[in-house]
Amino acid sequence: FAGRAPVAPTADGGGEGALTEAQVEALVLASAEVRASAAWADHFLPLLRADLASDARHEAAVRAALSVPGGWRLPCPLLLACGDADESFPPSKLAGWAAACVPGVEAASSLVLPGGHEFLLRCVPKLARALADELGARLPPAP
Repeated sequence: FAGRAPVAPTADGGGEGALTEAQVEALVLASAEVRASAAWADHFLPLLRADLASDARHEAAVRAALSVPGGWRLPCPLLLACGDADESFPPSKLAGWAAACVPGVEAASSLVLPGGHEFLLRCVPKLARALADELGARLPPAP
């Protein structure tokens, strides 16, 4: 399951660098009230930044692997989800995930839901149903 823009290989295997403040802000799903709190500044924002730094390290590793012809690829299909107004993972980037899959593996099923990146919070039942349907379609029938 992927709810983020795909990692694209680059000629040098490098990444795109750290996220800008605007990009971080687009990922924040907390209310203005929460963001104004001491807990946000002291605890949650540092956790978000640490998570994004970890994500950047993993993205760099995947980007490097994808830049090697015949290199590492995902050996499984993906279920991709994004919001129709999602600035961090717009629907136009869905097809980019195909490059991360082993050739011959059905690259992905996709689900475009209403809203921005907050679809991850607002559409949990639809996401769970889509994931259950994908798994059910791929698992062998019960004996």
